Amino acid sequence: MKYLYGAAVQGIQEFIFQTNKLKEIVGASELVEEICTIKFESLLGENVNLADDKNAIVHAAGNIKYIFDKKETCEKIVRCFPKELTQFAPGITVSQAVVSFEEENFSVAVKELEVKLRIQRN
Repeated sequence: MKYLYGAAVQGIQEFIFQTNKLKEIVGASELVEEICTIKFESLLGENVNLADDKNAIVHAAGNIKYIFDKKETCEKIVRCFPKELTQFAPGITVSQAVVSFEEENFSVAVKELEVKLRIQRN
């Protein structure tokens, strides 16, 4: 059994659209990028590079999809990632969902995850 984790960063869009200052827009984009890469990587452990990680499906534009082989590791991320974001960027929220699946049912798991993330966002 594998676990498909999904996260969607929220709250940054309002900041981006409330200003016309290019510096702030670029800063907000970099903030989202850092959340989806560096902050998420740091929770996964030492020597993890999402760019080379076969379990990293998506990690950009405020969206993360990652396959965990161990339930305990996935549970740790679900517990710790929102706290990490709150400390790093107050006002940013994250919607999270997890779907367990067998490898041959990956596409079904992705669809189910998207539905769960949409429910969490609302």
